[in-house]
Amino acid sequence: MNRALVITGLALLIVGCKGSGKATPTSTLTKMEQVDVVVGKGPDAAKKGDLIFMEYTGTHVDGSEFDSNVGKDPFSFILGTGAVIKGWDEGLVGMRAGGERTLKIPAAMAYGETGQPPKIGPNEDLNFKVKCLYVLPPEGQDRLDYEDRAPGSGPEIKKGSKVTVHYTGKLMNGKVFDSTYEAKKPITFTVGKNEVIRGWEEGILGMRKGGKRHLVIPPGLAYGQFGKGERIPGNAVLDFEIEVLDVK
Repeated sequence: MNRALVITGLALLIVGCKGSGKATPTSTLTKMEQVDVVVGKGPDAAKKGDLIFMEYTGTHVDGSEFDSNVGKDPFSFILGTGAVIKGWDEGLVGMRAGGERTLKIPAAMAYGETGQPPKIGPNEDLNFKVKCLYVLPPEGQDRLDYEDRAPGSGPEIKKGSKVTVHYTGKLMNGKVFDSTYEAKKPITFTVGKNEVIRGWEEGILGMRKGGKRHLVIPPGLAYGQFGKGERIPGNAVLDFEIEVLDVK
């Protein structure tokens, strides 16, 4: 994976955003304050070098919002590499998928004396509400996470099987990017013919007719650093609910 292309999120954390008219603030925080609101239950605790996917809202100390990606694409970056402000690089360590945390970040760990005009003033402390959507360690680039919802019956899916399935695909923030249920049109493909992404080729093996599976696919087994069209951003981890309708 080309890590230089991982930074795809909302640009304020890196390059700022537009519009403000506030008087120049003065930093009052001497150190970062963080509080876990919800402790995540994901398998991996975020550490330096991990690709993490976040949902966030940033506010000024008076509570007014300056940026948020809630309802938009997840913000992804490699933790601890200076891709974001220092308060994020340090303040998100240890979070797990599903975890929610509040951060009060002093100006010295945000945009310092220069700020990020015109929205962030010089010496401005910042507040964030963050939610960790997923943590992908370097060694997990080809790791599939799945859970069977229903076992199904009949012959198992294997390489060469012709299968018909229904599915719903989501980004890690729950945003649906595709669903055959909504279209009322299942898809049919032959396993091992590269007719679907690699994560599907591997992730449905062993399923049977009537079986249902929750499948989480890393970008290395999906659409990689470039994504696909407008619906799937680069380096997206994809979340699927799959139901097998037929196996031949």
